[in-house]
Amino acid sequence: METKNLKLFGRDVKPHKATCEADFGGRTVLTNSPWEYVKLWLQRRNDEAAGTAAFYWTQAKAFAAAAQGLPNESAPLPLYYCYMNAAKALLASRGMQLEEFHGVTRATKKQGGIDLHNEGVMMRKKGILPMLSRCLGESEADTVYSLYDLLFNLLCIHRTFCITYDKRAELFIPLTNCRYVFDPTNGRAHFAAQISSDFDCNSYLCRLPKTLVDDSAVSGDRSVRSSASVKIESAALVNSVDINGIKELNRALRPDVQYIAGSTTLWYAKAQPKNGERAIRRSPLTISLAAMHRLSELSRYSPMQIAKLFSGHQNWLLSEFIQMSLPQFIDEMAAEITGHQCMTPNVRPAS
Repeated sequence: METKNLKLFGRDVKPHKATCEADFGGRTVLTNSPWEYVKLWLQRRNDEAAGTAAFYWTQAKAFAAAAQGLPNESAPLPLYYCYMNAAKALLASRGMQLEEFHGVTRATKKQGGIDLHNEGVMMRKKGILPMLSRCLGESEADTVYSLYDLLFNLLCIHRTFCITYDKRAELFIPLTNCRYVFDPTNGRAHFAAQISSDFDCNSYLCRLPKTLVDDSAVSGDRSVRSSASVKIESAALVNSVDINGIKELNRALRPDVQYIAGSTTLWYAKAQPKNGERAIRRSPLTISLAAMHRLSELSRYSPMQIAKLFSGHQNWLLSEFIQMSLPQFIDEMAAEITGHQCMTPNVRPAS
């Protein structure tokens, strides 16, 4: 018997941008400014935690504006404070008592010149970065990462990374037709998708993350599904227990099923790495904040070193990180704070 797409309020249930508090019943928010939507959403909550979060969110927006027009060598400093204040907004909105430390320090190799492999960070036990990690439910034990590893694990700049380092196997697998489905034969729901026809399916099926399995024998070529499933009553989600089950399944999948924001949301699976590369099982929010912290330190304390980075082989990669990570970071943070999914309106031409 074929699976059926899950439905909630008559709409197909698809993977949600938010990891922790996904509102599957909410409509997609069409807006050119997640900044404004989150601020107004927090104001409507009208409680002390939301008021504190709104303050930090406004601070983050001001730092983002300050970064506009700055050269790449200078922009990391205000961008880091933008990211950190946005993280504070999320933590405050959850009623968490902020630890007034950054929670991250440099981890630089003593030997070797200025290079992405040699520059890195170490996550501390207390501070904003480890608090963000705990808030997002991360379980990775490693705490020391090079800038190379951090940037390799960021989906929004991964194509640029693979062009810069052209012998690296891609870490992210594009997915299509992503949705949650109900199997009437066992009364369970799971995530289902297809690997994009633009990619060699066979070489990636053997590199699926542990949360996904090959489903081509059951659902057709290029099909994958979640290894986990949840018991629900029917394909129509009508009670809070079933909805919460899908929320928990979504939470478990999101470290390995990530997206690129835009007028269309593009979903990708994070593959098992090849050739000794390192997969970091952390949220793009945590990774971006950590990477921007080290670049901001270089911008502030070692301007000649960051100038060397921007005149070398990795200059385009670093430029794309500075330019592309901001809208992606804020889109993801907006989803985590509100539980809603923001999307840029796709304007249709006049007929």
